[in-house]
Amino acid sequence: MSHEEIIGAFLVLFDNKIGPKICAQYPENAFTAEMLEDVGDYVIPKPDCCGKLLTIEANGMIIMGHPMQIQGQRYERHNFFFNVGFLFHAATDCKAHAPLVAKLAKYFESLEIESSFLSNEESSSQVGDILQQVAQDINAQGSVVIPVNETNIIYLKMFPAREDPPTVSAHQVPVRIRELDALYNKEWDLTFRQIIPFINGHNYTKRIATEADVDLQVVEECLQHLLYHGHIQMIDIFQYSNTYMVTPKISELASNLQLQRQCEQYVTLEGKQAPPFNEIFKLYCGMRPNVRMNEFCNQRNTRELGVDDRRLVIFGVVHGLLRRIHHYPVCTRSLTPKDTGGDRRTEHILDWMNGSKCFDEICCEFSRSSAEIDSIMRRLKSLGHQCVIIAK
Repeated sequence: MSHEEIIGAFLVLFDNKIGPKICAQYPENAFTAEMLEDVGDYVIPKPDCCGKLLTIEANGMIIMGHPMQIQGQRYERHNFFFNVGFLFHAATDCKAHAPLVAKLAKYFESLEIESSFLSNEESSSQVGDILQQVAQDINAQGSVVIPVNETNIIYLKMFPAREDPPTVSAHQVPVRIRELDALYNKEWDLTFRQIIPFINGHNYTKRIATEADVDLQVVEECLQHLLYHGHIQMIDIFQYSNTYMVTPKISELASNLQLQRQCEQYVTLEGKQAPPFNEIFKLYCGMRPNVRMNEFCNQRNTRELGVDDRRLVIFGVVHGLLRRIHHYPVCTRSLTPKDTGGDRRTEHILDWMNGSKCFDEICCEFSRSSAEIDSIMRRLKSLGHQCVIIAK
């Protein structure tokens, strides 16, 4: 048995006279009475914690369960509490099993509501066999199908665990890497339907929130969902003041004919003939950290070549061919109201000039252009303050 596999499965019910009670488990004595006494308050918690996944470590094991509360007149004190879950070795990475536990709890909830499956002594005698088959089949093949009765089938399937997506920030731009318009329809959540039309590779997150009239935090959560499922990728705002440098992945573009065709098609200006690939490749290789995009595009005559500057950068960043060089302003001396001309808004901006916030973040937060931030820094320098920009 591998270290990530289920070593036990259990069903615990709450008895109004004796408290938490082990009603079924696999294998026998996997969940001992002594263990239940130690963790009973977590296995059958207060109602506020029911309907949620709970994971605790005790007795050298991880106990992953999903306590549930069902209310009804047929129950003593009008409540029925149960918990179903899995046991793992301590230090196991069992995140991928969490959806299975939640889904199994929902199946048992439905069975109980429909036919008193868990509270009826005759039908509940099947639970031990169900837990055994679930644990064995999930361990062996990653899925299980169990016909419970004529109308109910338990179906569980493991999916690879995904890493949590990076945090979505207000200044970042979502770029579609899958066709979203075909995915969203009238059945989608209304918020998704509101924001998806504004995901165009130009709008940054905060602007999408404004244009769609949706709270910024809600938009960030929606974008994080799309990012998690691989529908979008987050990149920086494209501006001609940006600087980029090529990455080692450029060698993949040099050898991958399919990627080359995709690149030619994507970066060509609408209505123009696609430039020779070797010219596009030269553009990527010619990007330097100390050369701004406006200078670069003028020097290389990108428009005459038929290249869309923005899409050239987007394709490069999305495929890891380019890396953005960010600039972080730092003001190293404390400021007086005289230095800022009594402008409280400028004082707040200066609080962000501490080397931890890049120009994009500051501009987005305060709705100022990078030229305005540059102007503030020049003014401070003229007053004798030490202001520097860190590029990385």
